[in-house]
Amino acid sequence: MPKFYLSSLVSILFVFCFGILQTNAQVALKEQNPYEQILKEQDFTFTAQAYATASSGKKQMNDPYSFKVSLDSVVGILPYYGSSYTAQINLTDGSINFSILKYKYEFMEKKKGKYQVAIKADDKNTTIQSFYLTIFTDGTGQVDVLSRNREPMTFYGSISR
Repeated sequence: MPKFYLSSLVSILFVFCFGILQTNAQVALKEQNPYEQILKEQDFTFTAQAYATASSGKKQMNDPYSFKVSLDSVVGILPYYGSSYTAQINLTDGSINFSILKYKYEFMEKKKGKYQVAIKADDKNTTIQSFYLTIFTDGTGQVDVLSRNREPMTFYGSISR
């Protein structure tokens, strides 16, 4: 009977110690992710490599497009391939040029090493209403762009400092 208690005690200690080691490894991995830090600091550039609209599938882009997020602005240019709800003044340029100086920024950490960022423009003069970023631990992700006068678009790419 004492052998049974001893083996049970050893098993419980083993499970307990293994759980602590696993938790410490997860904390160390979490601390090593540089993308979480630049998302929290609001200091990154998203470079788009592919896009999708509501009416088309995912397509690769030939030219690099990007936008920069900093503490005081969100500035960039993204291509646009979708329906517009208002007439365009410049028909030769179908891109979305934006410079947002007033915005709300919300960072959320999700399960399985996924981060979400919501950027909502307070400036009513810009064509962009909001960005919703989903970024994975390797720095890749997608951005859903909601416009005030155009159909939504999704861009796939990666972030960097």
